[in-house]
Amino acid sequence: SSTGGADWILQQPITTLNEWVELSFDPNLPAFEGAQQPAAGNIYEKVVLFFDFGTAFPSDQTYYLDDIIVEQAITCSPILDFETPATTTNFQYFGSSLDGMLSSNIANPNATGINTSATVLKFTKPANSQTWAGAASNPFPATAVDVTGGGIIKVKVHSDHVGNLALKLEA
Repeated sequence: SSTGGADWILQQPITTLNEWVELSFDPNLPAFEGAQQPAAGNIYEKVVLFFDFGTAFPSDQTYYLDDIIVEQAITCSPILDFETPATTTNFQYFGSSLDGMLSSNIANPNATGINTSATVLKFTKPANSQTWAGAASNPFPATAVDVTGGGIIKVKVHSDHVGNLALKLEA
């Protein structure tokens, strides 16, 4: 991170199907790989997404993502919500037949429940991707992921199958 912290990755299960669900990532917990250090106390520039980390599928899988925020006791800092240029970025695919291509921002395909926003990120994991295939923010979000005060990182996701999302923060 820009404050000297190690890369951080944490994974959360997706168990609710065909509706928006909010996943919470606690930066006070150690990463599950690498230096296995917590992210809390650091500022990160790059966001990396891994849907169904560790899993391969025989067919393409589509996911939707919205509203990456850092929620602290007093404040809530939006990082990405895909609604304005200041809160939107592209994600560049790696580890699959989409290497180097950019994900797309689309109209919310299910503007109901906890997510009625107009625009979301569409993420595709192609058939026979590497199990570690994902996408990294490119360019970096305009607002860094600041967890110097701890808090919880929250992400809204939508999927048609049970799986997981691994969120990685890098310098």
